[in-house]
Amino acid sequence: MKTLLSTTAALLTLAALAAPAQADSLEHIDRYAVAVQREAASICWEIRREFRHNPHYGHLYRDAYDLYRAASHIHEVAHHNSGSPTAMRHIRRDAAILDSKMHHIRGVVADMRRDLSRRLRAHGGHRPRVDLHVGNGFSIHLGGRGGHYDRVDWHTEDDLSALRSLERSLTSLARTIHHLQKDLR
Repeated sequence: MKTLLSTTAALLTLAALAAPAQADSLEHIDRYAVAVQREAASICWEIRREFRHNPHYGHLYRDAYDLYRAASHIHEVAHHNSGSPTAMRHIRRDAAILDSKMHHIRGVVADMRRDLSRRLRAHGGHRPRVDLHVGNGFSIHLGGRGGHYDRVDWHTEDDLSALRSLERSLTSLARTIHHLQKDLR
């Protein structure tokens, strides 16, 4: 009888200690989900602000918004559940969606970078030099490789700069997703 009571007490103690540890792990997952949600919202805003004119805009924005929704669902499930097997399945499924969408978005951004790099090379590889001469007469010269430009694409370098910024944001988001998935193992 005494052995049964001490065994029961030991099991209850272990159960009491194990429950907070599991809740702590979901709290940790919840924090990662909130971080991913914030970063995805920021990326959505950046895409909306910088790439509305790009032909890839709709595709890119939808995928970024899917990242946001998956992170939001992970946050909701982790915040309101105590680590049940069903909740963990939902979280793992959403984490897989996050990873898949992240790789896909990075591929779309790489395609956009190639397109812009081609366009930049087609226009001389850099912005044209502008010379302004004021003297007896007034003249403006747009200089570039091989003389004057027929058409100047002023936005290409700005778009490349915006893409570099987006790539940095995606790299940071990828790190957070990686940490989230690592904690789910």
